Amino acid sequence: MNYWIEVTSGMRWYRLLKEKDVRLDAPNTMRYQNFFKGLKMDDLVFHYLTGALTPEKEKRSKIVAISRIVSNPIVDGKRIVAKCAETVMLPSPVSRYELGGAHLKSKGLKKLLRVNMQRYLTQISQSDFESILNVHPANARRFPKSRRASN
Repeated sequence: MNYWIEVTSGMRWYRLLKEKDVRLDAPNTMRYQNFFKGLKMDDLVFHYLTGALTPEKEKRSKIVAISRIVSNPIVDGKRIVAKCAETVMLPSPVSRYELGGAHLKSKGLKKLLRVNMQRYLTQISQSDFESILNVHPANARRFPKSRRASN
């Protein structure tokens, strides 16, 4: 099982929630193919909303949810798509500032923070995942260890 952070706009995120079709979705270009490389079914992904185009101020520049990847990435027309399910909204979104204070940062998370969260999809370590989830105890309770195990 791998762990990821998806960076997206709030407008896109709310549209996916409204459509009840949470997914990772990007143009089928070499750049995005590299992002999706290594992503597979049963991986867990944090959803981070950018500051721009996120209407709710309290969710800007924050991780707001976790999903399980339920399909390996496929090419669908001119898009690469991986479906998500079991999406859990975090009761206490985790800010970019709080991410910077998380312990045991992997190379992927360090790079993402260094480029100011400007990459669509980044793999992080299991210890980063646990550290981020435990920034707020309410989040860890909302997404208990039993849900973190692969099905």
